[in-house]
Amino acid sequence: MPAPCAGLPNCPCADPKELDRLRSLNPLKIALTWTFGFGMFAKLPQCGDLIVSGHTMFMWQSSRWIMETTSRMLPTLGSTFVKLGSLYTFLIGICYITLSRNHYTIDIWFGFLLSEGCYYLYGLLEERVDDANNNSIPVKILRWFETRKYPIMKEEYESDDSSTLVEV
Repeated sequence: MPAPCAGLPNCPCADPKELDRLRSLNPLKIALTWTFGFGMFAKLPQCGDLIVSGHTMFMWQSSRWIMETTSRMLPTLGSTFVKLGSLYTFLIGICYITLSRNHYTIDIWFGFLLSEGCYYLYGLLEERVDDANNNSIPVKILRWFETRKYPIMKEEYESDDSSTLVEV
């Protein structure tokens, strides 16, 4: 099957015979086939352009989170192995998404760039959270998101009471 498309002659989604065949099938079977990822093996086209790959975004954000967290929690060698495993898993996932042909390659690239851009922007704002004089709206929003009763790892500026900050 070709990648998602919008018209004849190379698109099964625009072919009247293919549309009649799809209408004759059980809609639940079609939905379950695509929902559980078996669509790449079935002869059921997915008809729709996907601008950004959400799977790519989720996988990259998860990988970045794993890499960031393990660098804080594990010794250097252990952290390196976990980071490599996370990166390897991400690359295998990207290969699967590309080979299933449900996205154009540019959709996958946009998903990666968008999620990396969000991660980078979040990191820039996170550096400014500690500055008590910075009360810009993005920093206030980030402070609100970052307020948690039980932090995963306490930073030097966090006390046991998460509502108060300690001067370093």
